[in-house]
Order: sequence, then structure tokens, then C-alpha cells
Amino acid sequence: MLFPLILGYSLVLVYSYPTSLVHPASPITPSGLNTQVTLAPTPPPGKIQYDITGGTRPGGGPNLFHSFGNFNVPNNNIANFLNNSGLPTSNILGRVTGGNLSTIFGTIQTTGFGTANLFLMNPAGFLFGPNATINVGGMVSFTSADYLRLADGARFNAVPNASADALLSTAPVAAFGFLGSNPGAITVQGSQLSVTPGQSISLVGGNITVQSGVLDDGVTIQPARLVAPGGQINLASVASAGEIIQSQPNQTPSLTPTPNTSLGRIGVTDATLDVSGVGGGTIQIRSGQLVMKNPNIQSTTVTLNGGDISIVSSSIDMDGGIIQTASVGPGNAGNITVDTGTLSMTNGALLSNMLLPNPALPGAGAGGNISVHASDSITISGLRPGVFFFGPVPQTNLPSGIYTQTFTEATGGSISITTPNLNLKGGVVDTLTFGPGNAGDNTHVLDRLSMTDGALLSTVTFGTGNGGTVNVSATDSIEVVGRRDGLLGVAGLTFVNLPSGIDADTYVAGKGGNIFVSTPTLNLRTGVIAANSYGVGRGGEINVRTGNLTITGGSGITSTAFSDGPGGNVTVAASGDITIFGRSGSFFSAGPLVFVDNQSGIASAAFGKGQSGNVTVSARNIVMFDEGIIQAAAGGDGAAGNISVTADNISLSGSAKITSSSGLILGDAVIGGNGPGGAVTITTNDAFTISGKGSGVLSSTVGSGAGGTIDITASKLEITDQGAISAQTLGAGKAGNINIAANTFNMDGKGSSVLTNTEGAGAGGNIDILAQSLSLHNGALLSASTSGTVPSAAGGSITMSVGQSVTLNNGASITASSTGPGKAGNISINAGNQFAMTNSTVTTEADFSSGGAIKIATTPNGTVQLTNSKISASVLDGTGGGGSVNIDPQFVLLQNSQILANAVFGPGGNIFITTNLLQPDATSIISA
Repeated sequence: MLFPLILGYSLVLVYSYPTSLVHPASPITPSGLNTQVTLAPTPPPGKIQYDITGGTRPGGGPNLFHSFGNFNVPNNNIANFLNNSGLPTSNILGRVTGGNLSTIFGTIQTTGFGTANLFLMNPAGFLFGPNATINVGGMVSFTSADYLRLADGARFNAVPNASADALLSTAPVAAFGFLGSNPGAITVQGSQLSVTPGQSISLVGGNITVQSGVLDDGVTIQPARLVAPGGQINLASVASAGEIIQSQPNQTPSLTPTPNTSLGRIGVTDATLDVSGVGGGTIQIRSGQLVMKNPNIQSTTVTLNGGDISIVSSSIDMDGGIIQTASVGPGNAGNITVDTGTLSMTNGALLSNMLLPNPALPGAGAGGNISVHASDSITISGLRPGVFFFGPVPQTNLPSGIYTQTFTEATGGSISITTPNLNLKGGVVDTLTFGPGNAGDNTHVLDRLSMTDGALLSTVTFGTGNGGTVNVSATDSIEVVGRRDGLLGVAGLTFVNLPSGIDADTYVAGKGGNIFVSTPTLNLRTGVIAANSYGVGRGGEINVRTGNLTITGGSGITSTAFSDGPGGNVTVAASGDITIFGRSGSFFSAGPLVFVDNQSGIASAAFGKGQSGNVTVSARNIVMFDEGIIQAAAGGDGAAGNISVTADNISLSGSAKITSSSGLILGDAVIGGNGPGGAVTITTNDAFTISGKGSGVLSSTVGSGAGGTIDITASKLEITDQGAISAQTLGAGKAGNINIAANTFNMDGKGSSVLTNTEGAGAGGNIDILAQSLSLHNGALLSASTSGTVPSAAGGSITMSVGQSVTLNNGASITASSTGPGKAGNISINAGNQFAMTNSTVTTEADFSSGGAIKIATTPNGTVQLTNSKISASVLDGTGGGGSVNIDPQFVLLQNSQILANAVFGPGGNIFITTNLLQPDATSIISA
């Protein structure tokens, strides 16, 4: 979601290490190839210098070969490769044949060789101490290889071989060759090893360790540093016979093991690998096991395009620290590429790419991309406690993660992750923009994604740049679970108890990024998929494609505009089932916004001037209970989005709702509501069931905006146990209409209802029902009412067209009423073959206005039958005449029933009965 990173930090870890180092037993000794080692007559003050001259130069060419029995450089000693011949040299190649480890505590340098490269080979390995330094004009390579293979195939062997030595040539070095399974180790302990700009450092051998070391005082711990400004740092660990092939000058940097070469262990602890420069350099790491603790691995560029950081290892463990490419000028930032079996990042470990402005240099380079491939799994967990700063951006409790950021007008880098198993245990994968540049995309191709403890996959814009796209594809499942206890902070915003989520947020003017999620199984438990706009920028779109979806524990798939920006659309398509239920039972906050006991659901909302997006949901079956919700809401003056829900079967119970609303009521204050409510369209191929108090389909408006229309199409519609379909207005806006088309429509139970209502100045909505059969039982209610205080608040009408029969019994009621000056609505029923009422009512009522009309018709051979029931069109006040009643069947049968069109203080209405047979019993009344 957020959390920019830290560039160029320094971190020192204090841990147990011997307080003294073992000094070499012997200095540098020659062992053939005409190598000569002499003490310099006038060394630098306080130093001992060994001048290395002679050697073998095949054909008088640019390669110079040396052979040593031992090669050690004690503290305050200098190993000086001296060109006393003046011949031009490209490569200096030395081997150590005595079988002893080379200990380097002093300085290795070249004199008179210009930019010649230095290769030093010792199969027994190397140990570099805290005072070791390099002063070489070209690149340097230290290797425990058994041979160096030249580009023409000749070998420079570590074990002297006269016939092979006779074939040495002028060709450059092409590969480091190994003959056994246990090459010597190379260890760097607190050393400060650097080369001139544009050159490289290579360590190629057995196990390689780069770590802090203890200085001569026995107390001070010095982090190791390998520095190649604008050049290359290459680390390769080998654990079998084979070769490591290096690229040649003017080729794309590469470090490639030959097939079937097993790789060994590389450890980087409290150490810096830095290739930053005018043009950032390249870092390549090749190993079987890479273990890092608090590494600082950097490639930052200024004016030229930066180099890449490439890591290939069977396993990678990263505990804290940072691996980063960056640009602070017009140069493009380099890429980060990780190829592994398993990757573990803990305790604030960071992979980062960023773009920073440079006032001294116009222009901005493009962001580098981060690509991570793991054949087994990636796990990112933990955080770095405390407060950190990146430029002007403070951040608190930085989670482990992978980030790209831009503070410039250039587009930030993208993130791509490919692995069977991505486990984010509070970890973050985030692309961000803080300026006019767009954030990069965030793409993941997985089998399984597990997000827990407030983990985030996100794209965020804090500036005018647009957010990137978050695209997650998992062939097995996605699970987004839980929250992060405590707080996180970034850019002055504090986030408390943040839920796990796939997010696309905009905080200023930039458009929020879009979210695409595809998986067979998607489970959200106290987790979210959210595209939010906190500023004037448009919220992003959400598109979810899944098999089965479960949303519970206050989880949600939501697009929300909290300020003046419009919200994005939300589309959820499930080939299987969608289940939504439960509340969070807790709270979380984002900046000044606090969310308490959230409902689980799918929603789009707008709370400012912006309109909310549309919500489109489709599935085989949709089951919602325990206050689950599908919602489109405008809490401000913007329009609410439309809702479209399509399924074979839909079930709402336990106060579950599908709702569209415009405006809010807080205490006695009405907030917003000037925008229209969105339409709600529900289509089922089979059954739509609404059961339980508070469950239903609702459309409401509290301001001047019109309420949204509700359209329901189902083969079978059932409303029971106080379930409801409702469209109401509390303000000047007209209430939405309710349109129902069903083969069978059954309502059962007191409080079960379909109703439209206006309590403000707006007119009530109409109810239109098309069905084959309609039955209302046990107090079920169809109602269009108005209690508005102005004449414009007319009640809505009820129109029913039923192909076969309409049945009302046990207190069922169909009513259109007005308790204010607004005219009561009409009731029109085409009942098919039969209209039957038992202990029920059909009424229009008006207290202070004219009554509504009632019309009941059947097919030519149809019957209207009333038992202990009433059809009434009445008014109370004399200013309105009684409503009319029109009944037109073949037969009218009345048993202890009433047909009335009365006015208490004014003229009564009319009653028209057109029938071949009117048969009331003695207790029945027909009166106008």
C-alpha cells in the first residue's frame, strides 16, 4: 500500500568475533615463470613493500603470467606488481602453488601497468582482513579455481604444468575452472576493497563470506565494503567441477556456470556491495545458497543509465538490509533480477528501486524493474522497527518488502513475481509515486498466494502521477487474512491495525491504479481488495475472476472515494459460489479515517463530490448472511454507482443486504445526498431468497438526489421472516422504483415486505410486479406509501401483472397510502385466473389528500374471492375525495368481506364491479 524505502543507509551489527587475526607465517615467494619478488628499497613510511617483477609474457604480448609459492600480505605490507619493462599490459595473471591460504591484511597494488587487470588464483583460498585494500588500475579477480581458461582454450593451471604453460597466450580470460567439489573459501572480514571507476571486483571460489571484521584495537567492528563505482562486483561460489564463464569487455555483463556445475554458499553479513557512480554499475551473485544479514547492496546512477543487480541462487535468506537500484538524475535506473528456488526476506529486508530528483541536473531517468522468480516459494515477513526518513518522507515500522518508487516525472519501475507459493506474512510488495511520474505495475504469476498479518500487494500515488496496475494470477488459490497489530506510518499518515490487502490507492490528484485478480479459490478473512481515492484523483478499477469466493470477518472488495475524486468500478465474476458474511469485530484506521466493526462485502462508495463506481457481481450461487453486504453508496453529493448481480441462486439472510444509497444521516444532520442513487439490478436463473429481519434489497436517498431503481428478475422469488425489498426517500429526491419479474413470487411472515416510501418532499417510487403466481402469507406486505409534508410527496403506485393467480392470506396486505398532503398512489392488479384473499387487505389510504385508485382484473373466466378480507380506497380529510375501486372478473365471491370507497369528511369514491356473478354473503359490505 505504501512505505517508501531507504537509500544508502549504514548498519553495523555487533557480534562475537576474535579480537585478533592470525598473521601470515610467510611473505610472498616466487615459484617459477620467471617471477621475481624483492623488497622495495624505499617503501612508503611505516610500510614493507614487495615488488613483483619479471614473469612470463607469451609472444611479448599483453598477458603477463606470475607464479608464487605463497602469497600473503601482512598488515602494513604492500604487494606491488611493478612494470619495470614498460611493455603495454592488459592482464596480469598470478597463481599460488604452495597449497596454503593467502592472507591479505595489507595492500595489493599495481605500478606502471595503467588499467591492466589483475587475476590472482589460489586453490587454497583467500582471507582478507579489516586493513586489506586494493590499488589496481583495472579490474581485479580473486579465485580459488584450479585453472583460468583463456578465450583461445589455453589453460593457466594453478598446479604448474610445463606443457600447458608453454601454450599460454595473449587471449583474455574467458572462464574460471574447477576440478574438485571443495574449492577453497574466500573470506572478506571488514575489508575495504575498491577499484577505480568503471572497473570490477570478482570473487570466484568455494564458499564466499563477506562480513564485518574487528580492527587492530580488538574492539572496533568495521563493516566490509566492496566498491566498484560504475563498474562490476561479481561473486560466484562453486561446489563441484565445472566452470564459471565471465563476459568479455564490450559484452553485456554476465557470470554463467557451465551445465551441471554445482554452486556453493555465499554469506554477506553487515557488508556493503556498491557500484554506484555517474553511471551505476552491475552486481552479479551466483550461488547455491545465499545468506545475507543486513546487507547494503547498491547501484545508483546519475547521468548515465544504471547497471543491473542480478542474483541467481538455489536458496536466498535475507535478514534485514537492502538491495537497491536508483537514479538521482537523467540516467535510467538499473533493474534487479532474482532467480532462486526459495527466497526468504525477514526483519525489514528490502528490494528497492527508486527515482529521485536532482535539482542540479534536468531530466529524469526511467525506473528500473524488479523481477523475482522462485521455483519453490517466496516468504516475506517481519519489519524494521523505528522511524526512518527517505528524503522528506518519514516512515514508521518499515515492513520487509519489494518496492519501486518515483519522486520525479518519470514512470517508476515495475515489479514482477513468479513463483508457485508467495507467502506474505506482514510483508509488502508495492509500487509508489510521490510526484508527477506514474507508479510502475505490480504483477504476480503464482500457484498460491497467502497474505497474513497486514501484508500488502499494492500500488499507491501520493502525487499527481497515476498508480500502476496490480495484477495477481494464481492457478490454485489466494488467501488474504488478518491484520497487522500496531501502527505503520508514511508521509505523515498513520495506519493502525492495517488489514492484509491487495490495494490501489491515490492520496492526491493522481488516478488510482487498477487491480486484476484471477484464481480458482479466493478467501478474504479480515482482508481486503481495495481501490481507494483519498484526494481528487479517480479511484482505480477492481476486476476479480475466480471460481469460489469467500468474504468474511469484515473483509471486502471495495472501491471508495473519500474526497472529491470519483470511485472506480468493482467487477467480481465467480464461476462457482460467492459467500459473504460477518463483521470484523475490531477497528482499523487510515490517516484520519477510522473504520469500526466493518461488514464483509463487495462495495463501491463515494463520500465527497465524486460519484461512486459501479458494482457488478456474477456467480453460480451467491450466499450472504450475518450482515454481509453488496453496496453502492454516495455519502456526499456524488452519484451512487449502479449494482448488477447475476447468479443461478441468491440467498440473503441474517441482515445481509444488497443496497444502493445516496446521502448520510448523522444525528439530526443530513449529509450529501444531492447525487442520485444507483440502480440495483438482480438476475437469477433459479431462486432468489430473502430471509430474516434486516435482510433485503434496498435503495435510498436522503437529499435531493433521486433514489435508484431496483430491478429483480428470478425464476423463483421468496421473501420470508421480515426480509424486504425497499426503495425510499427521506429528502427532496424521488424514491426509486421497484420492478420485479418472477415465475413464482412468494412472501411469508409479518414484516416480510416489498415497499416504496417517501418521508421528504420527493415522490414515492412505484412497484411493478410481473409474475406467473404471487402469494402473500402471514402478514406479508406490499406497500407504496408517503408521509411527506408537501403535496409533491405523492405516494408511489403498485402495478401487478400475474399470469395465473394472486393469493393473500393470514394478514397479508397490499397498500398504497398517504399520511400527508401528497396524493396516495394507485393499485392495479391483473391477477390471471384467480385473485383470492383470506384475512387480508388491499387498500389505498389518504389522510390529507385524495385517495388512490384500486383496480383488480382477471382473465375473462377468472374469479375474485374475498374471505374475511377488505378492499378499500378511503380518505380521512374532506379535502380529498375517496378513491375508486374497479373490479373486473368473471366471478366475484365475498364472504364476510368488504369493498369500500369512503371519505370520512368528504365525498366517497366510486366502486365499479364488472362481473357475470357477484355473490356476497350476508355479512359482506360493498360501500362508497
